[in-house]
Amino acid sequence: MLTELAGIAGGVLLLPFFSTAEARELALISQRFRALARSFPWHDPATPVCDLVRWRACFPWATACRVSPRADMGAVWEALELVRDIRWVSFRECIGLQLASDRLELFAETESLFLADGQVAGDTDPRTLRRVRDLGLWCDLGDEHLTHLPWLRTLDVFGNLRITDAGLRPLSQLHTLVLNGATMEYDDRVLAQFDAMINEHMNGDADAHAHAHMNGDADAHAHAHADADAHAHAHAHADIAECANLSDAAIAGKPLEYLYVLAIACSFSGAVIAALPLRQLCLRSCPRAKVEPGDLAALTRLDFLCIIDCPGVAIGDADIGQMTQLALLTLINCAARVTGEGLLRLVYLQMEMQMEMQMEMQQQVQQQVQLHRCDIRGCPDALITDSDYAELSEYIDKIDFDNVLDDGPD
Repeated sequence: MLTELAGIAGGVLLLPFFSTAEARELALISQRFRALARSFPWHDPATPVCDLVRWRACFPWATACRVSPRADMGAVWEALELVRDIRWVSFRECIGLQLASDRLELFAETESLFLADGQVAGDTDPRTLRRVRDLGLWCDLGDEHLTHLPWLRTLDVFGNLRITDAGLRPLSQLHTLVLNGATMEYDDRVLAQFDAMINEHMNGDADAHAHAHMNGDADAHAHAHADADAHAHAHAHADIAECANLSDAAIAGKPLEYLYVLAIACSFSGAVIAALPLRQLCLRSCPRAKVEPGDLAALTRLDFLCIIDCPGVAIGDADIGQMTQLALLTLINCAARVTGEGLLRLVYLQMEMQMEMQMEMQQQVQQQVQLHRCDIRGCPDALITDSDYAELSEYIDKIDFDNVLDDGPD
C-alpha cells in the first residue's frame, strides 16, 4: 500500500502525510525513493529520534527533531551540531542530558525549542535564541530573560519563577502560556500529571490534544487527578511561587488560546480570563485567582477546563451552559457550583449540535450528489411510467421526459 501511495505523482505530493518512520520504508522501495526521502524537508515532531547521526544521514533536510529518551545522551551531546538551527527541536524527555548555557547558541535560528529539567543551568539566558517563537524551558526565569523575546507565541516555564507583569506584558503575540511555579518539594505525582497534560499539547498540535480527550483519554485524566488529590491537597499551597505582581495585566489583551497555570500566586480574575480567546484553561493551586459564577460564560470555544485547588474560582451552570465543544471538565477543591441539571443541559445541547452538524453534512453530500435536473428526450428505449415520473418529480427540481408510459388502469 505504501508503495502504491508513494508512486502517485512521483510521491512528492503525499510525502507530507508520511512520518519519518514510514519514510524509512519508503526509502527501501527503490533508489529513486531513497533519493526522494533524503531530499525532502521532513517536519516530523512526533517520531522519537534515537541516533542523531544516522537520522541526519537519512534526512539531511529535516526541519524537526524530537530526541528520544532511549537515546545515548553522551552520543546526543557529541552530535548536537547536527541539529543546529533546525526549526523545531525537543529534548523534553531526555533525562540526563546536560546543556551548558553557551550551547544554546546552537539554536540561534531555531523557532521552537523545548528543554527539560536540569538540562541547562539556572542562570541560563535565552536571549541568544534570536528566532525562537515557541520556548519550553525548565529553569529559573525572570523578566530580564523575556525582554529580548517579545515575539514569543508559546512560553512554557517550570521552576521558581521571578516573572512579573512587566515581563509578560510585552509578549503581545502569546498564544500559549504555561507557568509551573512548583518547587521540587511539591508533590511529584501532581507535577507528573500536569506535565503530561502540557506535553500532550506541546508535542503535537492543539487539535490533537482535543481529539485525544474526545477519543476517551478524558476519563484517564480525570481519574488520575482524583487518585492523587487526597495526597496532593495537603501540599497544595506549601510551595507556591510568589510571582511578584502577577495580575490581570500579565494576560489581558493577549491572543491566548491555551492557558495552564500551576502553583502560582496570581490574582487573575474571571473578567479578564473570559475576554481571552481560550480553547483550553487549567488553573491548579492558584489561591489568589478570583472567578465568580457566570464570569466564564463567554468561553464557548473551550474543549478543556480544569480547575483544581483554587478556592476562589467558582464555576457554575451559567459558565458551562454554552460550552458545546467541552470534552474534559475537571473541578476539584474549588468553589464550583455546577449542578446535575446544568450538566444535563450541556450534554443535551452538545447532542443537538452534533445532530445539526450531521444533518448539515448529509445535506451537503446530497447537494453534491443529488440529481437536480433530468432531461431525456429523443431516446425511444428510455422509458418511464407515469407513477415513476410522479415520484421522481418530488426529488428532482427540473425533469423532462418525452417517452412517458401510462401505467394507470385502462
